Amino acid sequence: MDAKREIEWKGWGRWLSFATSALLILIAVPFVFDHGLGSYAGWNIFLGLLLFGTITSGNRKAPLLALILTGLMALRLVVGIVSGSNVIEVVMGLLMLAMTTGAAYDLRKQVTSANG
Repeated sequence: MDAKREIEWKGWGRWLSFATSALLILIAVPFVFDHGLGSYAGWNIFLGLLLFGTITSGNRKAPLLALILTGLMALRLVVGIVSGSNVIEVVMGLLMLAMTTGAAYDLRKQVTSANG
């Protein structure tokens, strides 16, 4: 393992990232062939697989990706609230936002401690 490029992710940040990835993918699968929500589902699957791959490969940029995902989740939540989403969608958005925020925080701590 190249010390400059890879890190072995541990702890709850890793597991929150895996849980976020799984939720993004599993929630999107039923909507893949829906003409109205197909692009939404495809985007969620892409982001879930990207996060999963970044964590499993040990890429040091995983905290940055988790932070970008946090921003996207926050933007999606604001747009959803403004457009009149139902309570379940808002709660799921808050859950995903909290999970990605926690993952980004813990992964960033791991990179900082690995750098010494």
